[in-house]
Amino acid sequence: MIINKPTTNGRNQPVFLYVDTASMVDFLQGAARAWCKAFPETWFSASDFLGGVNFNWESTPMQALYNFYNPDADPAKHDDAVQQAGQAAGYLLWVALDRDSRKFKTEIREAHGRPVRHYLWIKD
Repeated sequence: MIINKPTTNGRNQPVFLYVDTASMVDFLQGAARAWCKAFPETWFSASDFLGGVNFNWESTPMQALYNFYNPDADPAKHDDAVQQAGQAAGYLLWVALDRDSRKFKTEIREAHGRPVRHYLWIKD
């Protein structure tokens, strides 16, 4: 659960049609748990799990999210689809952590030239 939850996550909830968000939330919760075990006192964001060297989402539930934003696999829409899917994944990480039984602190930090929500596990 997010302990210092603002009244909004900063944007409207994205609408996903025909996408299995439950498996994505489970996937992101697992990624967050693995992060917290490996780096228990380090802030993280969705891009730590899904960007950089982890940019290839094939064979993960997250691929359906990219496909939602670029259903025709149009190369001209790739960059926009990556950005939109990344922002939606950030929202799904919010959902995963808010449903988690563990406690997380959150804040918005500048990353990649834009504001990005980060989280920190609060050990009991």
